[in-house]
Amino acid sequence: FSCLLSALPMAIQAAPAKTAAEDKTTSPQQIAQEAAKIWLAEVDGDQYGKAWDRAATLFQTEVTREKWEISMIRIRGLLGSAEKRKLASASAKRSLPGMPDGDYVVITWSTQFEHKARALEVITVMKEADGKWKVVGYVIK
Repeated sequence: FSCLLSALPMAIQAAPAKTAAEDKTTSPQQIAQEAAKIWLAEVDGDQYGKAWDRAATLFQTEVTREKWEISMIRIRGLLGSAEKRKLASASAKRSLPGMPDGDYVVITWSTQFEHKARALEVITVMKEADGKWKVVGYVIK
């Protein structure tokens, strides 16, 4: 493939919590990892269409929603559910083969699936023109 809230008394004037994207001390790798985790939760929950909807525009132009869903049903069906996932690496890139220059983070997880004890999931996340980090690539090795 290559694919909350609680009420506070009115008297307390607390500053709103910052999201990782708003916190200037948060690195692009951390922001991209958050985006990837949300996206992976949808994939893990068999919500492939929702994951496609959340993906980067470039991703959506490369594969139709229908083809994405069909391929994910097949592949994830063979692998079974993700049982354990551990971050192996996350690296920022400005240039990737076959992709326009931009802000990317390539994230690799060491993953144990129900039917495959050792796999690598490589997720590429890109910063889109609107400043949001979205998944542009997903590969299972």
